[in-house]
Amino acid sequence: MYPLANEVVLDNLDREQIKSVLANSRLMLLTSDREGSPQVFKEAMAAGLPVLSRNVGDVSVTSQYSPNAYVSNDEEFLDTALGILEKKERVSFDKSLLFNNLAVSSVCAKILEISHEC
Repeated sequence: MYPLANEVVLDNLDREQIKSVLANSRLMLLTSDREGSPQVFKEAMAAGLPVLSRNVGDVSVTSQYSPNAYVSNDEEFLDTALGILEKKERVSFDKSLLFNNLAVSSVCAKILEISHEC
């Protein structure tokens, strides 16, 4: 019998190795207690990989750009993960909204806009 999950730690991997892990995974879990704007969450969304995160940093905002991104509280985390895995297939979607909103130029423009309001 195959294990339900294999843990893969994304440490000391180059970009190609990370892309390979994301492409060959069924679900990424972000279980951090604190984050700012987690890059791996965005990378998983860009890869079309379903990603489930606790409500940390800006994941509740960035998750709106992918139908494969989920944010859950601790009490529902396991049930949400199992529900995602039961779907078996990734939802394909137009990634232009994701890329346009998370591109460096877009983020910089938002920072400048906020700084001018202060």
